[in-house]
Amino acid sequence: MNFRDYVGQPTTLQKIVESIENPDEYKIFVGTDSQVWRNENKIAFVTSIVLYKKGKGGRISFCKENEKQPQSLKQRLTREVTRSLETSIELSQLLPSKLEITIHIDVNQSRKYKSSEFYQELVGMVQAQGLKCEIKPDAFAASTVSDKIVKNGDIKWS
Repeated sequence: MNFRDYVGQPTTLQKIVESIENPDEYKIFVGTDSQVWRNENKIAFVTSIVLYKKGKGGRISFCKENEKQPQSLKQRLTREVTRSLETSIELSQLLPSKLEITIHIDVNQSRKYKSSEFYQELVGMVQAQGLKCEIKPDAFAASTVSDKIVKNGDIKWS
């Protein structure tokens, strides 16, 4: 995956890790969201890495890629979680062991939402890898950061 920093400049996972001055002051969140573009028969995925410095705010990096449109909501949500897992596993190999990554899943547990049907399976995918996860409404890396980028095509925070 080819990541960009919050101003759109190319970056790497190694550079993201090197920007962490004191690991005790940081929390790391990874989340992915997607947007279907039916008229172009494609789906855009944005995976975001949020470096949150306790009490100081955060920095984001993101990767945006297009794929051929999947057939179902389950496939799309599974791809979102898979992308977050791939990024988290690769990132964790570069991080000091004391830094934990939390994956944010763009799924809702409430039965009034279609995504709730896949809630347990998606959470299970993450937990099976030994990683922590959070879902909506706490999954801001997916449901706010990645969502804003995938829908707007950029990171202008108006």
